[in-house]
Amino acid sequence: MEVPTNDSLQSLDDSAILQLPEGMLGFSRLTRYVLVDDERIRPLLWLQSLDDASLAFPVVDPRLVDPEYFRLLPTGELGRLQIRSRSELLMLVVAILRPAPEQSSVNLKAPVLINHRTMVGRQIILEEPRAEIRAIFPELPDTASAATAG
Repeated sequence: MEVPTNDSLQSLDDSAILQLPEGMLGFSRLTRYVLVDDERIRPLLWLQSLDDASLAFPVVDPRLVDPEYFRLLPTGELGRLQIRSRSELLMLVVAILRPAPEQSSVNLKAPVLINHRTMVGRQIILEEPRAEIRAIFPELPDTASAATAG
């Protein structure tokens, strides 16, 4: 992955910047992110920190693992983000990439919920027992070279 340079960060449109006021779990001081599409790891994206260009999380839509994932979300969290309809919601989960794709997984327990209209989101922890921490994601590409390239 190419890490954005200061020049490319300055040219970002403000409407593309995701604000996570509480940061990601373990990274509370890093609150500004952008989604980066990298064809080498599709269907995953990079959730790239703008506060620390060396940090990016591989993320994916959880519905690729569980088509009914939306049902696991507490409605209070959607209200907290002022999400009025599903079309305003962008759901992402962090992927754990291993050298062998069959060993890679996604964390369904801690989704990142984003109001696509306001570009504000937060990572939550689901209490739902069906939300696995290491759910196998069988359709991951060969990520060993893509995750370290750049």
